[in-house]
Amino acid sequence: MTVLENMMTGFHLGGRAGVFGAALSTAGMRREEDEIRARARRALRYVKMERFAERQGNELSFGQQRIIEIGRAIANEPRVILLDEPAVGLSLPRVDELVLLLRRIRDEKGVTLIMIEHVIRAVMGVSDRIVVLNSGAKIADGPPDAVRRDQQVIDAYLGSAHHA
Repeated sequence: MTVLENMMTGFHLGGRAGVFGAALSTAGMRREEDEIRARARRALRYVKMERFAERQGNELSFGQQRIIEIGRAIANEPRVILLDEPAVGLSLPRVDELVLLLRRIRDEKGVTLIMIEHVIRAVMGVSDRIVVLNSGAKIADGPPDAVRRDQQVIDAYLGSAHHA
C-alpha cells in the first residue's frame, strides 16, 4: 500500500458506508472515499509526511514508518493514545522529531499520551508526569524534574554520572 492508503486505513474505521456500500461502490461510498482521502492528506500534512503520499510504505525508513503509524493513530481524533516504545531504534535526530510531533499532538489536539518508553530523551521531552518501574515495582512518580533527581531512578536507570 502507498503511504496515503496506509493513512486512509485509520479513517476507514470510522466510515459510514460499511461493507455493503464498499462492495457495491455506491455513490455514497465514493463520496466517503473522497472525503477519507482528503482527511488522510491533511493528516499526512500534519505529521509532515505529505511528500511521501504516493510512495510505498515499505520504501520509507523505520523512523518515517513510525511517524505514519502515529499519524494513523490520531486519524479519528482519539482522546488517549497508548504508545509502546515509539522511540526504540530511532536515531537521536529522529527521536527529537518524534518528541516535537508528540508534543504537538498533546498540546494542539489535547490528546493524552500514555507511553511505555526506555529512551529517556523521549520520556523527558514529552511527559508532564512520569511513573518509573523497576522490575515491576514503582520506584518514582511525578513531574520529569523530580523523577530525574530521584535517587532510586538514578541508581536503576540513569547512573551516578548523570546526577553529578
